[in-house]
Amino acid sequence: MHQLILGTDTTLRDKILHEIQSRFFKTSDIVKLDFSRLDAKELDFNDLKTALLTVPIVAWRRVVLISGADKLDDRNLELIEHVLDQKTDGCVIILEAPAWDRRHALRKRIAGKLKVSGDGDKKIIFDLFNAVLSDRAGFLLELQTFLADDVAENVLGALRWWWCVKVKGTIPADNYKKGLLVIQEADERIKLSKLLTREQIIEVASIKLSELARRSKV
Repeated sequence: MHQLILGTDTTLRDKILHEIQSRFFKTSDIVKLDFSRLDAKELDFNDLKTALLTVPIVAWRRVVLISGADKLDDRNLELIEHVLDQKTDGCVIILEAPAWDRRHALRKRIAGKLKVSGDGDKKIIFDLFNAVLSDRAGFLLELQTFLADDVAENVLGALRWWWCVKVKGTIPADNYKKGLLVIQEADERIKLSKLLTREQIIEVASIKLSELARRSKV
């Protein structure tokens, strides 16, 4: 019921909003009474508290959309988590953000309590894979956080996305094709290997790709 919409796809956001409003609001007048749109930037704690805890006036649910939710401070995030934990029927929370940093413990917990849509998480991982070219030790440490929070297949998908979007065209075609083979091999090993863990397979693939990219820049 509660949503985290990631990325910059306004069409997806509008689709989800329309579905929720159609479910809970029968007329446009009810939308005016029981729908709140807030901007996370410098959002006052009391304003957020009022929006989340006010009993619906007419509708079955009150819907609160928070845009730019990646800018929510910890106090507001703690309030949101508290409301989510209460599991009350009075409020539907929709968080909208270009990306959501799950390396932040509180944000990670909140994301686990929401239905996540969109591709904003890829942008965080996108930045992470960029770092492998300059700071391998730091990259591997951060990678462990992502692997602890997500399934290996999803992280590998993000790695493939990074290689095909960010790296393609910046290195010789032969190295790029070798990188695709590395990703394909990792995908097969994740499904079949009994010798290496999935996390180890992702690490090995990431290091091989970084070497291909590094050699191209020498």
